[in-house]
Amino acid sequence: MQLFPWSFRAAMPFGVPRVVVVVGLSLVVFLSVPAALLHAQAEVVVLESDRDPMRILRGETVMFEDARVGAVLDVDDQLFSSGAGRIQLKCSGGSLLTFAGRFLVLILRPAEGQDCAANLLSGEGNVISDNPTGMTFGEVTLSSERTVYGLRVRPAREEAQVECLVYDGAVSVQYRATQRGIQLGAGQKATFTSDGQLTQNPLAPGDIERTADLFARINISKAVASGASVPDLPELRLQLSRLYAQVLTNPQGSDARVQLAVQQVKYGIGDEALYHLDRAELSVPREDTQQQAGIAVTKAALFQQRGDAQQARQQLNKAQTLDPDILKPEVLRKYEIDPDQIRRINPDLRPRIDPDARTRTMEPEEDVHARLSRLLETRQFLEVLDVFRTHTEHLDESPWENCALALALYNLNRREEAIPYARKALDLNRARPELSLQEIRACRAILASR
Repeated sequence: MQLFPWSFRAAMPFGVPRVVVVVGLSLVVFLSVPAALLHAQAEVVVLESDRDPMRILRGETVMFEDARVGAVLDVDDQLFSSGAGRIQLKCSGGSLLTFAGRFLVLILRPAEGQDCAANLLSGEGNVISDNPTGMTFGEVTLSSERTVYGLRVRPAREEAQVECLVYDGAVSVQYRATQRGIQLGAGQKATFTSDGQLTQNPLAPGDIERTADLFARINISKAVASGASVPDLPELRLQLSRLYAQVLTNPQGSDARVQLAVQQVKYGIGDEALYHLDRAELSVPREDTQQQAGIAVTKAALFQQRGDAQQARQQLNKAQTLDPDILKPEVLRKYEIDPDQIRRINPDLRPRIDPDARTRTMEPEEDVHARLSRLLETRQFLEVLDVFRTHTEHLDESPWENCALALALYNLNRREEAIPYARKALDLNRARPELSLQEIRACRAILASR
């Protein structure tokens, strides 16, 4: 295996490509965390590997272990793959690093203000980040603000050793050997050869297609890991690849980016969805209140999914202020949001008929869902059971109500009775997703407690 990492530290000063990252509000390739803030630098959030597992070499103990979801990488740890897999790391500030194919990367101690840093010695990396990052390889240093870019570092025997691909914003590239600096804009690629030559060219369609498909495949892995119901994986991969290609081709446009975020929210890919919604919000003209409201209501659904009730309500109120019609079912369908999800954000809303518009919208109502929410928040679990004694009509179809009943029973030390409802909640949620990630974890914890 040529990516065996034992000797690369000694070799690094003598020409092995060295990679560090510096980014601001961007979709990029590597990350690192302020060391004073947190000892751990990055966590594995998803991975796919073929027959050869990805491996971690721990810097402190010089011990190998297989990479796995939830594994945490620290300064001086090495991550490498000799196969055709894909892996994504998440830094403490939310930056996402994606590596693919055969790669070797060293986690570095980040500079002050950076989310995380990495030294890419070989392979391909891409970054999504709203935080400052920077990347260095060999004599080349990149710095950027609000960008989407990728890096490919090839073996020394190949003439083109490093490629920098910019999909959004601008990247400043410094080549220390010649003190030469260039500015790369969206749609451009710089190639650095082993003899120090630099060439610039437009991005080729194949560059965009390759990156779009990589992001799509990572998204699908995260959707499956979240427990989302995906009826047709190949079709979803094509849809996400197409949307990513549109976003990477036209980063200033908002329509494709919002459509991409809508699909990501639908399938529980919240970290990337929030990045794209924030980015789209900056691109939409202020006078386009309908699109701004659509972004806000999608954010509301995302925050509800993540269990952040305060942010969900704030975004829902913002959406209603921007566009009073945003809660009409035909508008919510455009953003693939179930009206029941809006009720979970604000239980005081219910469907009604608007006699003027002849369409359904939402108005305040006290209902069973609202009472259950209040009783659970105040830990009145016996009262929750009283509600279910007279309102059992939704237990055959509602993931949320099954989860609520499971939580009440579990907290009353009736674990065996709680388990079937927790299992049913998760089963129903695959066909009708409405549970937040926090609620899914709670139901899974009940099942794991037996």
